[in-house]
Amino acid sequence: MHTAIVIGVGLLVLAACLLVGRLVGGPGALPTAALVFLPVWLVGAGVNMAIGVKRAGYSVAEEAPVFLVVFALLGFAGGVRTMLRTAEEVKRGRGEAALMNRPGGKAPDDADEE
Repeated sequence: MHTAIVIGVGLLVLAACLLVGRLVGGPGALPTAALVFLPVWLVGAGVNMAIGVKRAGYSVAEEAPVFLVVFALLGFAGGVRTMLRTAEEVKRGRGEAALMNRPGGKAPDDADEE
């Protein structure tokens, strides 16, 4: 039951990161917000593991699989959100050119080949 609560809290933290990202930077900032979530969630999952070891009396070997599941589930969710948003930007033709901030969208290596 405790693991389900921790995952629920993690989903709320992910939603908060995405909401703040959208409010601050607009829809284009959502991938960055999802990436900000990952280290925050790593710390949160680590704190959950520490509580399991210190207060519940589990060994690190017993808590490590729970840590991996808790971190991986929500880390995967944040990563998928970033991947889908980036794919959407590339599909609209804004992806690579916008990232490189070049008018033609060509990398410096590509410009030499013309």
